[in-house]
Amino acid sequence: MAGNRLLADLQTINEEIGHGALELERLVRLADYPGGLLDAVRLRFSRALRRPLQLLDGVITPQLRSSTDAADKPALIAYRRLLSAYHEAAAHHVARWPSTKVATDWGGHRRSVSEMLSRLRERVEAERRDIVPVLLRQDPAGTAPLTI
Repeated sequence: MAGNRLLADLQTINEEIGHGALELERLVRLADYPGGLLDAVRLRFSRALRRPLQLLDGVITPQLRSSTDAADKPALIAYRRLLSAYHEAAAHHVARWPSTKVATDWGGHRRSVSEMLSRLRERVEAERRDIVPVLLRQDPAGTAPLTI
């Protein structure tokens, strides 16, 4: 994977998200609402989450669609379903928890963030386990254009 730009980019993005997730997780463990600090962390984290969407939608998903290996199909279908469920849950979470609502139901927000972070870890694990091997077989050197 060392020479594969696409996978290196995905790994870098997932590391950034992982750091943001840890920061957010630390805050939602607090018993009391942390106010503006949480708002700043949420903003940084939501920006970090947009980067993999561009990579997934613009490069990885089209490349996966081109897979002709029948053995890959179940994992790819499961991954697409996982992504769809994740995006649906994320949209619901964002709509349910505007900044003004977080302070009034800190406990509910904490539970919701924990659930979303669990879904995010599941997505990253599925990428590592199922998607990275397919991408490596398709393009071992990572020569596919990164047009995001």
